[in-house]
Amino acid sequence: MAPIHADVGSLRALVTSSQSALEVVPTREADGLQLEADAAQILSNLRFIAQLWWIIGDEDEMERVMARALEDAQGSADHLADVADSWAGFGQHRKAIEVARAAVELQPDHGHALFVMGSSLLEMGDFEEGIPVLYESAKVRPEEVETHLRLGVALVRVGRPDVALRAFDFAAMVDPDRANAPYMRVWRAFALAATDCDEDALECVKGLEAQTTGDADFGVLLATFYGVAMGRPDLAIPLLTQALDDEPEHSIASVGLVTSLEACGRSEEAQEALELLREFDAVSAGRVDHALALRDRKCEGIEERSAAH
Repeated sequence: MAPIHADVGSLRALVTSSQSALEVVPTREADGLQLEADAAQILSNLRFIAQLWWIIGDEDEMERVMARALEDAQGSADHLADVADSWAGFGQHRKAIEVARAAVELQPDHGHALFVMGSSLLEMGDFEEGIPVLYESAKVRPEEVETHLRLGVALVRVGRPDVALRAFDFAAMVDPDRANAPYMRVWRAFALAATDCDEDALECVKGLEAQTTGDADFGVLLATFYGVAMGRPDLAIPLLTQALDDEPEHSIASVGLVTSLEACGRSEEAQEALELLREFDAVSAGRVDHALALRDRKCEGIEERSAAH
């Protein structure tokens, strides 16, 4: 089949046509099972059309379609969970939480709704509520590996590496391949390092450097493991340099490179990296300036106290 080349205008026309067809679907008498199947199909189509509007960049149309989807989903925990999932996919986590809560009110043990709500709470930085909600989802659907992996990552981030390792172990039993994915190996390594299993942590990330090319975020994560968890900023520097080659205006990589170079006593290179950061992210550069100034004042104070004695 020949590839289809469509500009945004053509895609917009196609989506509008498909949306119009859905909006004129007649209501008809049918048995309960058929009506439920029809409703599920219509909702699936609405979610797909909303996703297309989102891809095109028309958020107003996307939200209009999602409003219709939410209206159609009322009274069904399954359908509400699907709508919440779409909102989460669009990065609208507050709306995802609201709709997922409505699903859980209808069915408190709805695993999918609990997963969407817990994941979105974590995305919003609410670990206190998000982690228990994900635990509930894991109890309902223990076969869902993604729930255990997200729990593991969240537990590492709140300083519970011992419990995180149990979550990662369970995930490995459910789906060894997914649990052994590069990102998950790094997060498991964080947990191992935090439980004083440094050799196991290093073994866990062995060979991953080769997989960072073209993925700046992964390079930064691995660099953070080496620089922060293992106290080896020298190993972080090449990873952060590669991340900036892949994505020159990656603020986190730039900040990490400045601090890693400083930690290795390469102050001149650190200043060069800081000036490059200042060109595209003055706010982050200012924070680095402030942190370095505080460090210098602290060092001066220590030297003065030492001289006084």
